[in-house]
Amino acid sequence: MKNIFIPFLILCFIACSCEKENVSSNNNDPQTPPDYSGIYDCERSDSWFNINDPNGNGDTTYQATLEVFQSGDIITINGFTFHCDSVANENLYTEHEGGTTSRHLRFYSQDSIYFSSHSGGLGGGGGSSYIGKKM
Repeated sequence: MKNIFIPFLILCFIACSCEKENVSSNNNDPQTPPDYSGIYDCERSDSWFNINDPNGNGDTTYQATLEVFQSGDIITINGFTFHCDSVANENLYTEHEGGTTSRHLRFYSQDSIYFSSHSGGLGGGGGSSYIGKKM
């Protein structure tokens, strides 16, 4: 009985080891970033104001497309470039430039997007927001 038990344990160990290796080889490579590139069908909202013009403010909403380019780890949207790690796990990415410009970006489930860009100062400003789904 003892002579049969040891080879049986060795076979079980080999089978379990091989199965783990096959399972991990089927998963996505954790070093490869998700591909966010594509065209997104979005609802775009624009708003603006100018304190020097009594009629210089407003807002509008309409359907628009937003194109996302990705080359390796770098994502570009409307000339705005950033590293894909900054939006990993559906994190909100925020960037401020000089206190007057801000950008926000979040990808949801690798097929939906929220992107906004706003700028302005004391006399006026404006911005755009996109909320949409990959086409």
